Amino acid sequence: MSDDLSLGHQSLAQFALGDHWEQTRAHSQAFTAFEIANNGIAQIRPFPGDQYQTLIKTLIDFVHRVSWTPAETAAEPIFIVGMPRSGSTLVEQILSAHSNVEATDELMLMGDFARELEQRGGYATRIRRLKEPAVAELAERYLRLSAVFRPLNLPVFIDKNPSNFLHIGLIKRLFPKAKIVNVVRDPLDNAVSVFKQFFSRVMNTVIACLALFFIGKGI
Repeated sequence: MSDDLSLGHQSLAQFALGDHWEQTRAHSQAFTAFEIANNGIAQIRPFPGDQYQTLIKTLIDFVHRVSWTPAETAAEPIFIVGMPRSGSTLVEQILSAHSNVEATDELMLMGDFARELEQRGGYATRIRRLKEPAVAELAERYLRLSAVFRPLNLPVFIDKNPSNFLHIGLIKRLFPKAKIVNVVRDPLDNAVSVFKQFFSRVMNTVIACLALFFIGKGI
């Protein structure tokens, strides 16, 4: 590998090399290439694992403890969540094969709402205190913004964004009839698939920012 390449480009080249070695069944060389690639990316954009784990535990505790009278909405979106590379895209394709179900995109709307609520006094606190007018406004805004991705306007639509598992409490507050499909793949298979995959900065940045933002503010 040329030293003239930046660490980022060297890492991308190693991902490509790993794919090559894997296709030729040279598994040892493939693993080494993927390991070098991941180590390089980790240096460029380290992941705040401890903060992220704390965030997850806090949100789980919140969802278990909070109680409210859900608002009634006519919308019945399906939210597909789970680990990246768990098979969520396949599940989306299967569900959207139904004549009354429409696929959209990996929408970022719930994450945007979460950051807004955090800035207005704390994510978990604001969810607890949301009154019906605010719930209706957020639900209407979600439907209006997501409509761009629903040209068929079918009765049921899918929002497939693995990161939305962070926002299940908010989702059920806005859409009590929403279905949440948590896609679970064998942990080892899932981990190996993630290990071999280069993720765009967007995925890493969104997760890292959520963890640092919420934990730093003390949700």
